[in-house]
Amino acid sequence: MRSTLAAVFACGTLLGVVPLAMDGQESVPARPALDASSDTNDSQAYYDLGVRLLSRDPKKSADAFYWATRIAPQRADAWYGRRSALLMADRSRFDRYMAGDRRTIEHPRTLQIDSLFARAIAIDPFLYRKFERVMFRQWILNLNSQGSAAYQMTATEVDNAIGQWLVRADAETKGWSAYADGNYRVALDEYGRAMKTTKRKARLRTERARIFQLMGRADSALAEFGLALEELRGRDGKETVFLYDSKALIEHSIARAHEMGGNTAEAREAYGRALQEDLAFHPAHVGLALLAVAAGDTATVESEMELAVELQPEDAVIRLMYGSAMLALGRLGEARAQLERATALEPYFAAPHRLLAQVHEAGSDAAAAARSYAAFLARASGNDPARREVSARQAALASGGAK
Repeated sequence: MRSTLAAVFACGTLLGVVPLAMDGQESVPARPALDASSDTNDSQAYYDLGVRLLSRDPKKSADAFYWATRIAPQRADAWYGRRSALLMADRSRFDRYMAGDRRTIEHPRTLQIDSLFARAIAIDPFLYRKFERVMFRQWILNLNSQGSAAYQMTATEVDNAIGQWLVRADAETKGWSAYADGNYRVALDEYGRAMKTTKRKARLRTERARIFQLMGRADSALAEFGLALEELRGRDGKETVFLYDSKALIEHSIARAHEMGGNTAEAREAYGRALQEDLAFHPAHVGLALLAVAAGDTATVESEMELAVELQPEDAVIRLMYGSAMLALGRLGEARAQLERATALEPYFAAPHRLLAQVHEAGSDAAAAARSYAAFLARASGNDPARREVSARQAALASGGAK
């Protein structure tokens, strides 16, 4: 039997149908209450609350993940967590989605929700999708409760139902299940078995590639990515391209794998190939810009970052990276403009204020630097490693001390 469930998780959403930053949220949810001892400036506190609430109250879980992303918009796992919670919060939509219903998967609201997942993997293409098992368990629970609130399966009954379901499942589904459990070796074996029964292996190869990368086997990951690309190029223009089948995203993943291995030349080439596939794929523009910083190539940094912010003008993280790059290259005016925009776009995000203070210090504006350092400390979590340095700089400025 072909697994519709595995196909849903493998395909995700259509790349480019909705902006990656779109949340589908009409109003800002109230901050969920944390324990009295928790730090309300700590994204991890909200993330952990989202994890705890995911099964029993997915709506509140989604709110907790939302605030984790507001405080730390660079966190891929929080965007992914919110997507998972929002899907689970609408039982009817969730059950159809998990069953592989194409109309549900391609519905505009579902695409909005899945765009959060697209944003997550644009940040981290090797993100471990830890909530798939939670979603699967909830779906099995929903199927077996048959809409009855009077009957709730026990944990043992759910596990037995999952076991029975998996006995009848195909190799692809068993591979997905092993991945969801963190059993990478079994997942690789099952995906390998699944490839023997289909001519369309690209999706399975990309899954294997990401698993290999998570296992630290970069050479094997790159080999699988290469074979996936070879197949996809042979199918160009013949069918709809889904997110996990996107050649641009695969090239971006290859680039990141090369960067992690210190191979900057290969990474640069892969980012370039990603843009040949899709010029609007903004993560590749950012990747090229950051590589250019190390080379001192100001023109490339500026041109690539300008393209990235043009494509994603409301993304505070891109503005932060742009500002950081300009600061590193001594372009203080450009750095200040981007960092000020980042603070306006995401007022709960601490990091831009610290860099903005450094820009002011470099420009000999001690008063503005002190204000930005204070803004950072007001937003940073108590365990932020930069707090000590910032406090020291603030004290030095207050005493009129030099750098």
